[in-house]
Amino acid sequence: MAQKPTYEELEQKISKLKKETVDHKLMEDALYDSQHMLNTVLDSIPSAVFWKDRNLFYLGGNRTWLNTVGMNSSEEVIGKNDYELSYTKEQADSFRKHDKKVMESGIPEYDIIEPYLKADGTQAWAKTNKVPLRNTDGNIIGLLGSYKNITKRKKAEEELQKQRNLFKMILETTPDMLIFKDTNSVYRAVNSSFCKYVGKSMEKIIGKTDYDLFPAHEAEMYRQDDAKVMKSLKPLIQDEQATLMQGKQWFHVAKTPVFDNNKKLIGILCSNRDITKRKKIQSDLLANEEKYRKLFEEARDGIVLADAETGIIVDCNSEIAKLVERKKSELLGQHQSILHPQLAIVDGFSDSFIKHRNKFDGQILDEHVVTSTGEIKDVAVKSTIIELDNKKYLQGIFRDITEEKKAKEALIKSEKLYRTLVENIDMGVTLIDTNHNIILTNTGQEKMFNKKAKEFIGKKCFQEFEKRDGVCPHCPGVIAMNTGQTAEVETAGLKDDGSKFDVRICAFPIFGTNNTVTGFIKIVEDITVKKKLEAQFQKAQKFESIGTLAGGIAHDFNNLLMSIQGNTSLMLMDIDSYHPHYERLKSIEKQIKGGVNLTRQLLGCASKGRYEVKPTNLNQIVEETSKTFGRTRKQIAIHRNMTEDLFAIEADRGQIEQVLLNLFINASDSMPGGGDLYLETNNVTNKDMKSRPYKSKAGNYVKLTVRDTGKGMDKITKERIFDPFFTTKEMGRGTGLGLASVYGIIKAHGGYIDVESKMNQGTTFEIYLPSTTKKADRVTKDSEKLIKQSGTVLLVDDEVAVRKVCMSILEKIGYRVLSAKDGEEVLELYRNNKDEIDIVLLDMIMPNMSGSEIYDRLKEINPEVKVLLSSGYSIDGEATEILNRGCDGFIQKPFNIKKLSEKLGAILNHK
Repeated sequence: MAQKPTYEELEQKISKLKKETVDHKLMEDALYDSQHMLNTVLDSIPSAVFWKDRNLFYLGGNRTWLNTVGMNSSEEVIGKNDYELSYTKEQADSFRKHDKKVMESGIPEYDIIEPYLKADGTQAWAKTNKVPLRNTDGNIIGLLGSYKNITKRKKAEEELQKQRNLFKMILETTPDMLIFKDTNSVYRAVNSSFCKYVGKSMEKIIGKTDYDLFPAHEAEMYRQDDAKVMKSLKPLIQDEQATLMQGKQWFHVAKTPVFDNNKKLIGILCSNRDITKRKKIQSDLLANEEKYRKLFEEARDGIVLADAETGIIVDCNSEIAKLVERKKSELLGQHQSILHPQLAIVDGFSDSFIKHRNKFDGQILDEHVVTSTGEIKDVAVKSTIIELDNKKYLQGIFRDITEEKKAKEALIKSEKLYRTLVENIDMGVTLIDTNHNIILTNTGQEKMFNKKAKEFIGKKCFQEFEKRDGVCPHCPGVIAMNTGQTAEVETAGLKDDGSKFDVRICAFPIFGTNNTVTGFIKIVEDITVKKKLEAQFQKAQKFESIGTLAGGIAHDFNNLLMSIQGNTSLMLMDIDSYHPHYERLKSIEKQIKGGVNLTRQLLGCASKGRYEVKPTNLNQIVEETSKTFGRTRKQIAIHRNMTEDLFAIEADRGQIEQVLLNLFINASDSMPGGGDLYLETNNVTNKDMKSRPYKSKAGNYVKLTVRDTGKGMDKITKERIFDPFFTTKEMGRGTGLGLASVYGIIKAHGGYIDVESKMNQGTTFEIYLPSTTKKADRVTKDSEKLIKQSGTVLLVDDEVAVRKVCMSILEKIGYRVLSAKDGEEVLELYRNNKDEIDIVLLDMIMPNMSGSEIYDRLKEINPEVKVLLSSGYSIDGEATEILNRGCDGFIQKPFNIKKLSEKLGAILNHK
């Protein structure tokens, strides 16, 4: 059991308690005073202050905050949260989000800008600071927040931002370039328009100078202008050029000094307006003004500008002065009546001036003008009232129609002349309306269709000209009327007797006074003959192509045959007719002749192969060839009617013989059971050939007629008989080159050939060859004997095989042989051995240097050189040209040893 305290101990405890009570009271009073002072301080702060516990319930707030949320004392908000105050849910959510972040992180948040609703419901803005509240142990027990009402500042910022945005929008949307430079002319601000013009982004412009953006000379000019503005402190306005993305452009530039609030210069503001188009317009206006002034001055009509009230001439061009035979200075300032004869003056004004001014504005009137010499001229005058600077003027255009009036009179006469021409033109001319009715036709149309003009008038064109029931599908008149353009077509015309002929129709639209189509004119040309000529031209082109092919074949093939013929001739020289190979070799020679005949036909077909052209008597060739042919065709009776004193012709005898043989064989093939062949020669002129489908050259001709009594030809066959490779024989019986070569040979001799034939009525060929005044020599055939000879021959040929066999042949005859393969070699050999060489055997077709050129070069070395020309192919009569220049003779490849020995002997033994 505890011991009871003593009195003194109790008294001490009571005294201690009394003291603690007094201390506690003092502490409460001090705490109250402190709390009161804190509340007084908080209430005096203009910012709203509040504090919350850890669960975000309000523990209190100062007077400013209470007024904001509509409360009178802290007791009214203690224990409430943000959702229970006047805030919206969104605002409450935003406040609590920041509260939680501060208490969870323990890190204060400052300057939170957020909206809130005041107690009176108005929208306000606050700038809030929030810090965590901690106890003495440092634990977070709540949150202290304060905020200022920045609504006015916010509105001011928004208004400022709006102004900035507006200003920026103005800067960015203005087409002008806006630039701010500092006092060092460094770019500090530009708008998008400037960036676009210079082709750089704003980041690449700011901080740069003119030297970074423009050519040096331009940058220097801009810097000088900047310096001028900053020195004078006055704006500078001018037009200048700048080199930008699109090249040189013009700008209207305004540079203004810029000052700060203390009126200190901080830079210049530049405004550049693109005036390139305006400058161009101004330039164009000046150019147009100059152009129209030039047109005014150079107009072919006289132009006068006069005051509409007074009639005083204020302007005129040189043409009107020229028209009235005065100087411009004599007209300017004078009354317009000076231009007109006295009889045309009414009340001081000319009659045309009064009419145009009162009621005939813009109309053309026939009037007169008078010259300074008193001569009166006819003019057409058109005047128009125009206003310039609120003043009326009458502009008159004067055209001299003196000659025009004369022309109208002449036109009446010319119409009769043209009518006569149309009537006599060798074409059909017909006027047809839009319904295809014939209105008018000429004599040419009558002749073409064998009908009188009155039989056409009123009829449908398609019924009369093509015997159709409706409009022709190819009608050029329809095309001409639909398009307003000339139309052309080739078709067949049909006469009443049913015969057709080729025509070309041209149609021209006819326009009425209101520019509507009223019909068309049809011009019909008979092109039947022209079509035939075109066909002949196409055939000639075909022969030309074959000529190129034939030349190559003939050259190569004849060289091949030359080698075979030469070796065959050499072998035949060494054996007699009893040798077992004799007949075989003779057969080879026969086949060689067949090959030669084939190349001759090819060359003849292509109008080539004329070698030795000499004055010839055609009667002799016809007689000899027909007799030879008659011996092989006993069943055919040959009748000759040869004109005495027949003109001579210049011809290659071999080719003319080929023509005759081909015609004879053609006649024989048409008379397999026998018949009659009529041969006739005559002297004629080109006038006897007028009815032919070709235009013959003027002069005398020799006509050869070959007529048979055979089965004849149909029209289709007759049209194709001269085509190369065309034959009516079965495969393997004919080459189709016979008549084609006839045609080509006659053409090459400058002649013409016609054929007439009908089925079962025989065929007639008529050949016309130009005559010559030269005397024809009678030609004798070669003896075909080997003539032994001595001497030296220079053999020239580019083919190795031909050279080899020809050397053997020449040596067999008895010659010493030198050989050359080309022009340079032969000339070198001849220079070194000309005293020993008796004759040159020269091939005409050579590489690099032609036979013709080699011949001329040999003649330069020795004018007396003897040359025998050889070839299997002649280019456009080249052999004849060489012979005409003095060449001693010609031998055609392939030749045998006897032929060559005879030709060489004849030249060398010729005295």
